Amino acid sequence: MNYYKLLQLEREPFSNSPDPEYFFQSRQHLTCLQKLELAIRLKRGLNVVIGNVGTGKTTLCRELIRKFAQEPEIETHLILDPSFNAPSEILKLLFTQFTKASERDGSSDAQMKEAIKQYLFYKGVDQGGAVVLIIDEGQKISAACLEILRELLNYETNTYKLLQIIIFAQPEFEGLLAAHENFSDRINVLHHLAPMNFADTCRMIQYRLRISSSAPKPLNLYTRPALWAIYRSSKGYPRRIVHLCHQSVLAMIIQNRSRAGWALIRSCKQRMAPSARKSRPILLAGATALVAALIVVAVTPNYLSRHSHQQAAQRFKVAVPAIQEPVAQSRLAALPQKNPEQPLLVALKQPETGPVPDLPHQNSTTVQQTPDSSPETSGPANSGLQEQSIASEPSQALPALSEPPRILGELTVMPGDTLGALVYKIYGTYRNRHLNALIEANPQIPDPNAIDL
Repeated sequence: MNYYKLLQLEREPFSNSPDPEYFFQSRQHLTCLQKLELAIRLKRGLNVVIGNVGTGKTTLCRELIRKFAQEPEIETHLILDPSFNAPSEILKLLFTQFTKASERDGSSDAQMKEAIKQYLFYKGVDQGGAVVLIIDEGQKISAACLEILRELLNYETNTYKLLQIIIFAQPEFEGLLAAHENFSDRINVLHHLAPMNFADTCRMIQYRLRISSSAPKPLNLYTRPALWAIYRSSKGYPRRIVHLCHQSVLAMIIQNRSRAGWALIRSCKQRMAPSARKSRPILLAGATALVAALIVVAVTPNYLSRHSHQQAAQRFKVAVPAIQEPVAQSRLAALPQKNPEQPLLVALKQPETGPVPDLPHQNSTTVQQTPDSSPETSGPANSGLQEQSIASEPSQALPALSEPPRILGELTVMPGDTLGALVYKIYGTYRNRHLNALIEANPQIPDPNAIDL
């Protein structure tokens, strides 16, 4: 395309098609290719290559076909989708591919098997050649079709197999192999493809740029930090590398750049798979007690859910003290409860200089409130423990309290937790005064490093 000329490229360097011309022989891909070539020439029979999605299995099988295309004595056949509904379907496909005859010529499975056998003997013994069957997406093979392949592997001479089978599959294919030992015992080569390392990632990118460049010396389109960002984002998987590099080339063309840096690669990665951003609490000066209460509401259900499987374990509670900031100038306001079924609403009093900013939405969560020691909150309604709910109502101007409560509530913890970890979960940071306040509010805990029952 014309716009690739801006980067001195004749064609797209990072196409997602399995073009054998762009096959980069990394150390592990070259090792796998050599093993398969040797097994075919020695006519060893069954070979299996296992790899996760995007490790280059399809490109590897296309390179294998191209490698033997110039050798007429080696005949290759490719099955891209082996998800057959019945074993007779794969038998008919192999019958038509090998013998070049119509399905009507084989009236039964036995006749088709015999015709395949005669062809394999003719090709392998009379002509001294080899018939190679390459199966991609091997994890889709059914157990019944696997039995057909096992029967075809029985066609052999005293020294070699007449049919060479290479299966490229994802890791779940190993479960099928484990369930059929009579088939897995025949495997000659079992190779596992792993992601590439950083050095091979850099060489693969430069190799594709060199193949696609219109100049004798291709442009250095990526800085060293950009290459590292590509490797970390792709984790060394060739398909991910190609996709991310393609997006970065388009970004360079659109932004009229001749080189990509770390920031551009990261932005391309975020556009490809945007990560869910976690909402951050809004910190307001003078509202430390309210923010701590909201954190308790958010942390408590998540913390308890992680320990739900320990239903038999004994639980206990610690009091959560409010941390008063010396620079606090705002005060808390409370809306009186009209009836016992309505939750207690806690909010900031609207300042005189402007409206109160919107607070982040919090789901209503039950928290046990302890009696408040301040004169404004003492009374019959506050005696004992009550089950109340905390929420935010920034739209109402509420009467102000003289000072916030000393204890925000109680937090249920599990054995083995430490007060230091609880401080960070409750207040979002760790300070010695936070730990001291938590210890002072819970004199029943002797050791802050290991909360013992």
